[in-house]
Amino acid sequence: MTILTFTNSLHPELRDAARNQPTLQAILSTEEVQARLARLDGAMRLAQESTDALAAAATSPTLKDATALAQHLLGRLRTGWYASGLWSSDAVTAQDAAEVESVEDELFFRLRSIERATRLRAGELPAAEAQLLQALCDTLSSTAL
Repeated sequence: MTILTFTNSLHPELRDAARNQPTLQAILSTEEVQARLARLDGAMRLAQESTDALAAAATSPTLKDATALAQHLLGRLRTGWYASGLWSSDAVTAQDAAEVESVEDELFFRLRSIERATRLRAGELPAAEAQLLQALCDTLSSTAL
């Protein structure tokens, strides 16, 4: 009843607005939900593989540091993905569509955030390394579309 306690302590107008929100309805079929989950898993796998490849090719401390950050953040994202329980498409039904869509939006948002954090950490790089980093960032942002 934590939600009830929380909503009862809200301003009455805000509480009423929260209570009047319609329940999310699933509109996707089980197959569509499973396809979206497979896309999420593939996007995260590709991002991790691309980051690992760049980390192996990195020679400068700056690029190594940026790829280490990306690896760390992707590892945390993968941990959250596993914690969601949605990685097992066999256990997912069409009723999970709203949750899948929310998780999908959040994970793709975080992939784009990892791209930005990696670019910021790398800063100015020599042309060759900048090109390698660009390829990684292209992978991160394209998987998030």
